[in-house]
Amino acid sequence: MLNELPRACDIGTKTNSQGHEQHWRGYKLHLDVADGQVPISAVLTGASTHDSQVAIPLMTLTSERVVYLYS
Repeated sequence: MLNELPRACDIGTKTNSQGHEQHWRGYKLHLDVADGQVPISAVLTGASTHDSQVAIPLMTLTSERVVYLYS
């Protein structure tokens, strides 16, 4: 699943609710953290990648590393 995520630097534009254009360039770091904000797993993707695309692969990666009580 992780291999299917876009990893290259990303450039994009969108119009916000006020009608102004927002531009971005770069990457997004997705983290799965434990209580106390201790990072367990991290995935780096292109900036346009939606968080929902990374949720299941990140949770699978975390499940291999720790035992957790809720998700």
